Amino acid sequence: MASQDRNAMGDAAVNISGFGLADEEVTIAEVLKSVGYNTSHVGKWHMGDIQESWPTYQGFDYAAFPIHQQGQLAIFNEDAAKEEITMAIGEDNYNSKYTLDDWFRPDPGHMITGLEAVIGGEVREVHMEPGEKWTQDKYNEMNIRYQAQAMEQLRLLAERDEPFFLQYWPLVPLSTTRTTREAFTTPNGGTFVESMEELDEWIGVILNEVDTLGLRDNTLIVLMGDNGHFTKYAPGSGFSPLVFRGGKADTSEGGVRVDAFARLPGLIEGDSIVSDIIHISDLFTSIARIGGAMDAIPRDWIIDGVDQTSLMFIGDTHGRRAHVLI
Repeated sequence: MASQDRNAMGDAAVNISGFGLADEEVTIAEVLKSVGYNTSHVGKWHMGDIQESWPTYQGFDYAAFPIHQQGQLAIFNEDAAKEEITMAIGEDNYNSKYTLDDWFRPDPGHMITGLEAVIGGEVREVHMEPGEKWTQDKYNEMNIRYQAQAMEQLRLLAERDEPFFLQYWPLVPLSTTRTTREAFTTPNGGTFVESMEELDEWIGVILNEVDTLGLRDNTLIVLMGDNGHFTKYAPGSGFSPLVFRGGKADTSEGGVRVDAFARLPGLIEGDSIVSDIIHISDLFTSIARIGGAMDAIPRDWIIDGVDQTSLMFIGDTHGRRAHVLI
């Protein structure tokens, strides 16, 4: 995998962006698909809102995903406006002083939200009626739906008795909106911590289902965060910086160092700890090695990921990466 800066994806495409992952970029789904893997994506995408950037144009046979992300889903709704998380959304807190023409005032609550598609087929919006407004409750429902669809895809892929790659990026609603929750059960009552507690239970459900389906011994499972915590939402979110300085969007360790776990019984020793640096791009090359798809990795441009399978499987004490450029 080339780093995000090499393929012009230095920004997370969270709102209306008009750009995205280029068609010529090669994803791990395309690499694995070339050697016979079935591929599915469920959840967040963040790779852009142009057609060529969508999952089913980047190697996935099936995809369920929101076309936009946090900006639209989390704050472009009247629930967020009523709690003054965002302004000028809806009628209650909108000031028309500088509005010259209502025809040019878009309502982000009416944007396209969740999409579903199969490779070679039409991409369609789902679970929204014509003219229906987006709400925080719809956001929460989308999160729950993606968990159910991830489980559904897991079972469907397992039934085929063929190698598969299931990519699940849980939505975990990014929000400080509190009114849509009936109760707070965690000790600090943080909105994000509540979501993390829910996600923790869902991970257990997935792991148990992998075992039930008889896939435990020949399935690599990788679980990881995507960035440090969002410091600007603390303390109401329930987040804590712990021992690392900084958070999401910072280049300090608290912004880029995340928890990551991998399970493959018989090859990865249980309870083992890797202290060396593994960069997210290394998963591209390492998973290609495990899937027998190294020959499908492009050789005509720079691949930033390095093969870290010896660190994971053989138990080497030294990784193949001494630094990361941030």
